[in-house]
Amino acid sequence: MAFEENVTKEIAIRMILGLAVAFFLYEATSTAWDSSTTYVSIHALIAFLAIASAAWAFLVNYRDTTVGHWIFFTGLFVRVVIHSGTAVEHAFGGDTPLRLEAQIRVTTDIFGVALFSIFILASVLSTRAGLRGIIPRMTMPTIGITGLAAFGILYFFILPSVNEFGRQVLGLVFGVIAIAAFLSSCILWISTKEKNRMYSTPYMLSSLFAFTLSILPLIMAQISFSSIWRLSFWLQALGFAFMALAIGEPLYRRVNISKKSTNTILTWTLTLAIGPFIVALFAEGFAPGILIIDFGAYLLSHGAAAMLSAMMAILLYVYFKRNPAWNLVPLLTLFLSWTVIEIYIMSSYSNLLIGGRGESVVPYILGGIVSLLVIFQSVVWTTNPPSEEPPNLQVMWIGTRLSFVVLGLLTSMYIENSILAAVVSLVGSPIGRSVLLVINLAALAGFLILLHIMTREYGDWKSIQGIALLFLGLWIMPNILKGVFLDWTVGWWAAEVLLIIGLALGPPLLGSLYVDSMSRAQDSQRRATLYSDLLAHDITNMHQAILVALSILEMEGTDDVTRNLAIIDARTSLERAALIVENVRQIGLADQTGKEELADTDLVALVIDAFNQIKAEFPDEELDFSVNSREGHCFVQANNLLMDLFYNLFKNALAYSENEKRVEVTINYTKLDGEDFWRIRVADHGRGIEEERKAHLFQRFMKGAEGLGLGLSVVLALVKSFGGHIEVEDRVSGDHTKGTVFIVDLPISPNH
Repeated sequence: MAFEENVTKEIAIRMILGLAVAFFLYEATSTAWDSSTTYVSIHALIAFLAIASAAWAFLVNYRDTTVGHWIFFTGLFVRVVIHSGTAVEHAFGGDTPLRLEAQIRVTTDIFGVALFSIFILASVLSTRAGLRGIIPRMTMPTIGITGLAAFGILYFFILPSVNEFGRQVLGLVFGVIAIAAFLSSCILWISTKEKNRMYSTPYMLSSLFAFTLSILPLIMAQISFSSIWRLSFWLQALGFAFMALAIGEPLYRRVNISKKSTNTILTWTLTLAIGPFIVALFAEGFAPGILIIDFGAYLLSHGAAAMLSAMMAILLYVYFKRNPAWNLVPLLTLFLSWTVIEIYIMSSYSNLLIGGRGESVVPYILGGIVSLLVIFQSVVWTTNPPSEEPPNLQVMWIGTRLSFVVLGLLTSMYIENSILAAVVSLVGSPIGRSVLLVINLAALAGFLILLHIMTREYGDWKSIQGIALLFLGLWIMPNILKGVFLDWTVGWWAAEVLLIIGLALGPPLLGSLYVDSMSRAQDSQRRATLYSDLLAHDITNMHQAILVALSILEMEGTDDVTRNLAIIDARTSLERAALIVENVRQIGLADQTGKEELADTDLVALVIDAFNQIKAEFPDEELDFSVNSREGHCFVQANNLLMDLFYNLFKNALAYSENEKRVEVTINYTKLDGEDFWRIRVADHGRGIEEERKAHLFQRFMKGAEGLGLGLSVVLALVKSFGGHIEVEDRVSGDHTKGTVFIVDLPISPNH
């Protein structure tokens, strides 16, 4: 981290707010725990948050493989399996557990958290030591399976055979181990070298403190059983939420995603996970067992979903026709599949009208499987698209997936309306709900990985592919809710509402991106016109001047003075033509600069090099230069073109300084729209720029400009390519004749 002075304050604020929320949720949902659905939902929620953390941890491993990262990922994966399995177990179980079973679960929960704390401690120790190298392929899976096996043996075999005192002793031992491991991890993390920390320190320490506190309610319930142990669930959810932010924030910032976009992605993901569960649990708490039966609203909901899915498919098709891309094909298939599935759900709603039968989960299971297929193929075609153009929207690929959906729906319809329905239960079945939950939790992990890959590929989530992908999340989350909550409950309706709201936002967002795409195309056309004008007009005029000079040189009887003037004119025209070509090259390179091409760059060292280059070109001039910062202190994400940026600024400053050729550079930290920037002020002591000319300063031609008027156009293009801003003001406020200051703001590298 670039600044750690406020880490303690940040952690304190997060923990106070987090604990307040956890206690509030504990109290507000206290009456909801009379239903097994609550246990299913809370474990599904924690599994959701753990999967988000695990998916982002996997991406960190993929980018920078270390022993510590793999241990960390394995620990998260074990927690995902435990909470998913517990959710499935509760789905098959009855309502409130008996006291004896609850005590066994408390001891098991303590052991599960203690097991996780050992993974965390081992990860921090390995990270602190900087351990790297190739890990044997089966090492981490073996460790993970061993941990899960220990958990299962304890829960199913050891604890049922141990008396109450024995369970209390085991619980206290596991609790002490967990607290010691988490607190040791905090201390070791703080003393770990900053360059070895791949995660956000404030969020990571907040997460570890939340997990430490989650042990206390379990220990209290172990000593004297009470409902306080349920508070541990909310503290664990808080811990995983902080952990997801600790991993996700630096992960996105490291690939040059803006802080605003990073916060949008992380907030959207966590809100998508937590929001519907909280609503449903509140409803269970304030009105236990409430059912809202409304067939009209059900039909309207799925009719709107079918229509909006079809509209999204049409918009993607229209965009695809203008901008063919392989990774659009799976997303288009996804929306077509949703359309078919929603139409089927509408046509089979009679199941809900028949007493004792509920909504079939088969369409949602098929949707989850299609989501997995789409995610896999989108990852492949985003990271490694085929070299040939996608012919006919890959009709065969789309057709086979749609055929799979239709065949699956027809098969389920046959079973539901045949004698097999008595044998194979497709509605209101714990098996079906559990399969639906597990498939969509797996799809969630893939979705988060794909979202990061596409965001990294396009530099932001606000691309056609990125927006379409966000709605994949709005299909996965309702499926998870359908796997948790029973028909007609508030949680079940939350899934319906979430899908409709999401799809309703889809067409406007895609439409706005389409308009933005057209605007960028028009901007590209304007640039193409500029290049054409430069080549057809400026270069032609210079070539004509050179031809005239050559004609003079070829004439017999030309005196030496005229010949020398002709040579000077020819050389000047060649130099001007070369300058035009170089400026156009720089603007073109600035347009083409991708986020992945940028690297950590020492800003001060580069500024000094740029001025030294100017000084080498004018060895006879007395040039004065100063910079207020030192090398190795200020870093930005840039490439070699950043030197061209400052070279042009320095050259412009000195060109308009007749008497005092002095350039003063000051670099200071500033914050703009919540993001960290280095503010570079380049001040000269020249004749200055009149106020009316400043508005047109960065245009191609400007009245009164010397030379070709392209230098500052290059500067503007380069500043934008690095995600920065530029403005100009008088060195002495109110008196432009005292010199000019160019102010350049460049984002601070997230790695420093």
